[in-house]
Amino acid sequence: MDRSVNLHTVATYSFDGDEVAVFDFQEAAPMTDPTTISTPFAPCDHVAHHLFTVQPDIPLLDALEHASVFLNCAEALAHQAPVATRPEHSGSLHWASQQMLSTARALVLASVAGLHAAQAGGEA
Repeated sequence: MDRSVNLHTVATYSFDGDEVAVFDFQEAAPMTDPTTISTPFAPCDHVAHHLFTVQPDIPLLDALEHASVFLNCAEALAHQAPVATRPEHSGSLHWASQQMLSTARALVLASVAGLHAAQAGGEA
């Protein structure tokens, strides 16, 4: 059975310039498997809604893998945009890159929020 503990510093002592800390060990509540938290993104211009939402309860590994793919694609598009042969392609490549960055950011934010919720025992 895996048990986790939290370390709490009780005191810090200094010996010849070296600090030594004394810790108190307290058993921590088991962390639930972290998953994403619902995270809306891509706000609409004319209504107070978002066009997309990262779905809740997605395992963090899946969400972060998708974020990585979006970041890689956004980087590739950003490198291609300046050398596009037609001006309208350059604008489209920039727009697509921005959309991928927005999606990746939302996936990372949903993952971080889910991790914090899991560490707090599900209390978001």
